[in-house]
Amino acid sequence: MIYIIHLNTPIKHARHYVGYVHDERGVQARFNEHCAGKGSRLLQVALHLGITFTLAATMPVSKNDERAFKNRKNTPYYCPICNPKRHKTCNSTSH
Repeated sequence: MIYIIHLNTPIKHARHYVGYVHDERGVQARFNEHCAGKGSRLLQVALHLGITFTLAATMPVSKNDERAFKNRKNTPYYCPICNPKRHKTCNSTSH
């Protein structure tokens, strides 16, 4: 499963971090590691600079798909914070 972390303020060109965990239960644990400064270097730098970040999305794909996803360099398209129109939600009052 891949997960997208959205940086609330970009660091140079970086606005997202994409990571991989084996299952959905590991996403929150890994995010907690990132928040504690024990994850990726990008997020360590974000913490040092006082930049906040949000766990924006998860996708059930394989480790091999993670590399293909990163190579596309189109993470903002999949981020519900950057692209809310792509991620419409329904509620019982809208039909």
